Amino acid sequence: TLECYPGEARETARAGLAACARDGQPFDLELPFLDVNGRSLWVRVTGRPVRDPDGAVVALQGAIQDITASKQAELALRATQERLQATIRALPDLWFIFDQNDRYVEVSDPDHPSLSQDWPNKVGRRLHETVAPELADQMIESAAIARRTGQVHAYLYDMDTRGGEIRHFEGRTVPLADGRWMMLVRDVTETVHLERRFRRLADVLPIAVFESDAEGQTRWVNARWQELYGMSAEQGQGSGWLAGVHPDDREEARRTWFGSAPTGARYSSENRILRPDGSVRSVRVDSIAVHRADGQFVGRVGVVVDTT
Repeated sequence: TLECYPGEARETARAGLAACARDGQPFDLELPFLDVNGRSLWVRVTGRPVRDPDGAVVALQGAIQDITASKQAELALRATQERLQATIRALPDLWFIFDQNDRYVEVSDPDHPSLSQDWPNKVGRRLHETVAPELADQMIESAAIARRTGQVHAYLYDMDTRGGEIRHFEGRTVPLADGRWMMLVRDVTETVHLERRFRRLADVLPIAVFESDAEGQTRWVNARWQELYGMSAEQGQGSGWLAGVHPDDREEARRTWFGSAPTGARYSSENRILRPDGSVRSVRVDSIAVHRADGQFVGRVGVVVDTT
């Protein structure tokens, strides 16, 4: 039957049998196996010595069990785990695992520069013991939202790193089993700085400029936009800008804008706005999609031109 074990499995089986016959050492092996039809299987081979009254090994007895199904499932799970671990190691983000009491359990890179403290000072401790209370509250609230919805929850925050520099981060909270949760951290400092420079430049342009998120909600408008619409930046946030659209054009503007927002496609339309002083202006709205470095669609930047 040794010929049924391919390659190295044959030597493993031979060594197990020899050790059992020579030294009385039992064996329990899981090995690949070829049946009489040439099918590849997995078997569990067990054996133990049979001794005479003087204790000498006079025979071996054992069993062979077909474990192909369970072994294939085990190998598939192991391959999946290896792929997952490889993917996690390849992520540029820092990630943490927290237990149900918001204590640090695991980190992807103990030497990562984005850590606020050395990892030995964090592991096993609660969030409120290692970061500012306001930030700890924000992280724990994000974990609560992720658990409640079962969805990833994202937020932005600033933090002092070990080097004493204030950096800007995007946190993404993922719910795990047994009340545990994962937080992925991406350093977005350069993006934040670029966005601030863009906004400072846009504020001096003689054309209305706006930014929206991936859902189409306005998150920023420049000074010329506020002047054109006769609205403050706060009034224009979210979908507040719709209040400045002429009532006869408002529903069409709402439908076309929010209908196209999730696609990230280029947007262009014309409508009228009704200013607080009662004057009516015709405008053209154009916008293009904004993507992160990883290709994810995050919103739009656009302009409003007075075509009256």
